[in-house]
Amino acid sequence: MTPEAVANDFTEEERFTVEDTRSRASRNLRSAVILLPVVAFLLLWFILNGLLLPAFGMEAGQARLWLAAGIAAVVMIGLVLLWLKLQRMGLEQSWLSVSPQGMCLKDGGITRELRWEQMTGIGNVKPMRGIEGGIGGSSAGVGQAFAAGVNRAAQNLSGSLGILGRGALEADADNPLAQKVLAQNLGSWGTDASGAPLVGIAPDAVVDDWYQGRVGDWLRRFRPDLAAEYERQRG
Repeated sequence: MTPEAVANDFTEEERFTVEDTRSRASRNLRSAVILLPVVAFLLLWFILNGLLLPAFGMEAGQARLWLAAGIAAVVMIGLVLLWLKLQRMGLEQSWLSVSPQGMCLKDGGITRELRWEQMTGIGNVKPMRGIEGGIGGSSAGVGQAFAAGVNRAAQNLSGSLGILGRGALEADADNPLAQKVLAQNLGSWGTDASGAPLVGIAPDAVVDDWYQGRVGDWLRRFRPDLAAEYERQRG
């Protein structure tokens, strides 16, 4: 929670950002952080020991085994450190705001906005499929896209309980990758009676245990009917 997210009388906007490794996204990725490097290390070691080093004329033996293991370890450590840095860059692009007007989620170059009166129900909000993040022609942008893509791949595919409604959904104008992801995911949260795609906001993409905290206070204040529905569905 940022310093801006302080208790008030529901007249000023509060904004929440992903700032530490205790976020839901980081917890979802914890098993991947541990398991994937191990698998990749073993695969790289097998390729080095069985294919590449013999191709350079190195004979079988302890020396080749240790050399292959050393190279694989150095490569994997470097990749893990790079991945963690890029993951951090991707998470810093995410924030959730609540105000007297409604709720807004910015995630990976895509903004979802629902005014309180536009909210129509509580339902399962699945994460967007695809790589999200700014590319902007810069190495930082590519890093954000990569990190956000890994993040999405490791998320719980079943989604989470969130808020649905007829709101605004748009991608950053200078982010063609986010625009493509948005186009691929239109309607993924359902449609209304007119066939227009619904907008889904899952606050726990940014705020852990959001319903027990300030975000839940806002929902109970402005849409007590949806708060009651959330409690009913959550059980």
